[in-house]
Amino acid sequence: MSVSFSPIVLELMASRICHDLISPIGAISNGMELMEDMGDEFMEDSLSLISSSSEQAAFKLKVFRLAYGAS
Repeated sequence: MSVSFSPIVLELMASRICHDLISPIGAISNGMELMEDMGDEFMEDSLSLISSSSEQAAFKLKVFRLAYGAS
């Protein structure tokens, strides 16, 4: 049995996947910029942002790999 999706549905799914992956990666970048711009006084906040964002990105990649790798 074959399932077909309209191109619009596939485009929306791809857009959502990209958005979900980019948002934590953008937060990592923001944390790095905060470290560079503000120096040591915001080091703890920057590292916390980078740590939580990298965990989110890794988790989402695992979920996407399981969900889409099986197909």
